Amino acid sequence: MKNITPEMADIIASNVTTLCRLWTIERKGGTMFYFTDHDRDLDFEGHTYLADSSFMATAVQTRLNAVASDLDVSVLLAEGSLEYFDMISGMYDSAPVTLKIISYANLDAGSIMLFDGKVSTHTIPNQQTALLRLVGNVKLVTKALTERYSATCRAMFGDARCKFDLATVTAGFTATAVGGAQLFTAAALVAASINFYRLGTVVWLTGDNAGTRVEVAGNTAGVVKLLFKPPYQIQVGDTGNIVRGCSKTLAACTGYNNVPNYRGEPFVPGDEGLGVV
Repeated sequence: MKNITPEMADIIASNVTTLCRLWTIERKGGTMFYFTDHDRDLDFEGHTYLADSSFMATAVQTRLNAVASDLDVSVLLAEGSLEYFDMISGMYDSAPVTLKIISYANLDAGSIMLFDGKVSTHTIPNQQTALLRLVGNVKLVTKALTERYSATCRAMFGDARCKFDLATVTAGFTATAVGGAQLFTAAALVAASINFYRLGTVVWLTGDNAGTRVEVAGNTAGVVKLLFKPPYQIQVGDTGNIVRGCSKTLAACTGYNNVPNYRGEPFVPGDEGLGVV
């Protein structure tokens, strides 16, 4: 049940529609963005909502019920607004989002909250658009409060639970040749064994990709193949750090001499251990 003012109830019941939507999203670091699907900017509750096509109301699909709510949003990426670089570098991961309805003809009538939640996942088909899957706060609190059993480790390699010092498996490099969008050579990595850095991460320090991370598909003889294309073309002279990865298996953890911090249960029997009655 949504609480609305009597004025808003009268507006909704009227024959002439004067409703529009207000959308807010908060980037990491606390920067807020305000958009509306009205044909002009609106000042509401101390904020200016921009009539900007970054928020395309026609692309919104909602599914709302008493238990959970989620939302699909299509946005345009543009400099000075929701930027491509910020999106691919994780600045909007789990970003808080709200969607309200107001009457542009009577701002004092209050608002109706349609959605209050966070960015769950996003897809970026190109540098101009992004598709955001949002999950409501009601749904967030219905998550399981305890972890499930798993054969592989549930910790992130090097985090507070894993406790492994990633500095011991990190190497600096400079790209000495580029073989494509996902392939580069680094002389400093020639001595590394084949696929030594597979499942690891490249963290770019300089160049157009500075500050971004890309997973490693494999390496051999100083040539590193990335799992995905970085945001921008790699250039000779770009520098970065490459960090070894972890397959999250007990064998991998044993290789890192970190078994006391292993967060998996590889010896708990699954269905195959039940036998046949």
